[in-house]
Amino acid sequence: MAGCTAGDLEWGPEGSLTRFIADENKKVIKAMLRSGWRPANPLDAQWERWVRQKRDRYEKACI
Repeated sequence: MAGCTAGDLEWGPEGSLTRFIADENKKVIKAMLRSGWRPANPLDAQWERWVRQKRDRYEKACI
């Protein structure tokens, strides 16, 4: 699906966009596990990353 436009994707719970996002998330998780990433609590690790992204966006907006 690389290089597709939003018009090429089927929206909805069973659409190709939903499947694409799920497939990409699986690839990212597999790559993280192969690299040795094993947080004690995955939800905490996810939350920390989200907070950093929000802070980075805020700082960029202030500049």
